Amino acid sequence: MNDIYQYERSELAQVRAQLLHLFFIVGIFSFLVNLLLLTGPLYMLHIYDRVLPSGAVQTLVALSLMACLAYAVMGVLDHTRARITARIAVRFWTQLDQRVFSLAMQSAQSGRRKEPQAALKDLTSIEKFIASPALLALFDLPWIPVFFVGIYLFHPLLGAMTLISGVALIALSL
Repeated sequence: MNDIYQYERSELAQVRAQLLHLFFIVGIFSFLVNLLLLTGPLYMLHIYDRVLPSGAVQTLVALSLMACLAYAVMGVLDHTRARITARIAVRFWTQLDQRVFSLAMQSAQSGRRKEPQAALKDLTSIEKFIASPALLALFDLPWIPVFFVGIYLFHPLLGAMTLISGVALIALSL
């Protein structure tokens, strides 16, 4: 009995290993998207630092065009990483659906399991999670401490306010 489960785990590990390079690409795109999230704060810093004191319209136009370009690139990267996770989900499903179906039918025929469709529902749930924005949020999660440190470097009071606000939001959501 343990041999069957060991075989299933290794087969799942094989599928995961085949898709690992795509997860790596999603991680790279997440890095770039999170880096481009700094566009708004940097834009405003330059507006207050360079444009308002000098009144230079050319600088305002150039900064605005660069910010629009950065936001466009961020949108394209975010859309692309969502499409990649959707493809990962489809590949995961196609590589495992026949195997899960045959194992579910075998367990139903042997009488070990009363509801063989539950295994396919589980596989569908995993596929939907992989294609959902929740997975992308998990890729964005490691960047939260980096942003907290960055805000703290601007001013310790801003960092403390951000940290307290983040803890309050988490507490409210729980």
